[in-house]
Amino acid sequence: MAVSQETTLRLDENRRDLFTSDLSVSEFLLLEDLGYQPIGLAMGTSVYHLGVQNARWRQSVELDVLTQAMYSARHLAMTRMQEEARRAGATGIVGVQVSEHSRMWDNHVFEFLAVGPGIRRA
Repeated sequence: MAVSQETTLRLDENRRDLFTSDLSVSEFLLLEDLGYQPIGLAMGTSVYHLGVQNARWRQSVELDVLTQAMYSARHLAMTRMQEEARRAGATGIVGVQVSEHSRMWDNHVFEFLAVGPGIRRA
């Protein structure tokens, strides 16, 4: 069955306004009321091997090397998410969720995942 030219034009117009998002209906409407529109879901990820840091177990100490590695991995994932949103034309990101997952094949490997819908002024 052939698609009419009007249908093709309508689909092309809609495609420009479609986006992937994890926003709830309430969040979407709130953004719309504030004059913003979502343009797509941005994601950044970072996989780090955290290694091992020796410490004396008889005293409470912060494991500086591991702490810094965790901060760096999280920052890298968020920076990658921001760059992806910027390249898509977003001026901001809302509702960012950052999660951390360890990998079963190596208990020293962690993945940070940052996800959030990019937005811009309507």
